[in-house]
Amino acid sequence: MRVRMRMRKLAISLILLSVTAVNTGCVGIFAAGVVTGAGHYIKYSMDCVASRTFMGDLQYVTSASIDVLKEMKIKIDTVERHEEGAQIFAETKNLRIRVTLDPISDNTTKVSIDVSKYTVLKDKATASAIISRINIFLTETDRSLAKRNI
Repeated sequence: MRVRMRMRKLAISLILLSVTAVNTGCVGIFAAGVVTGAGHYIKYSMDCVASRTFMGDLQYVTSASIDVLKEMKIKIDTVERHEEGAQIFAETKNLRIRVTLDPISDNTTKVSIDVSKYTVLKDKATASAIISRINIFLTETDRSLAKRNI
């Protein structure tokens, strides 16, 4: 009987030790998966932001961006202006939109548009459409100003 009890205790101890060893390996695999997943999400977040640099000072490109969002019937929540640039926060029924404007020089401004749905899903198509519309708006404005100066 005693031998059986010892064998049973030994077997249980070996099983628990094996489970612990296996779980330790799983933690390592899980940690590697988390790091890989986080890396892919960061890449996804950065790849799904539409950016373009436009000729025009910060004020001019910011005004054009606001006009385009209004024209597209996108509700503007806030416009934040600061020394380093400006940010426009807007939304539709399903999307949150952040337009970041960074002056590159006195006459050049970089526009980056991040459109997200449910915080984690990105919508690069909409961001690209807004960038395209800003380009058209600025081109048309430049043409009408050039005609006035002729």
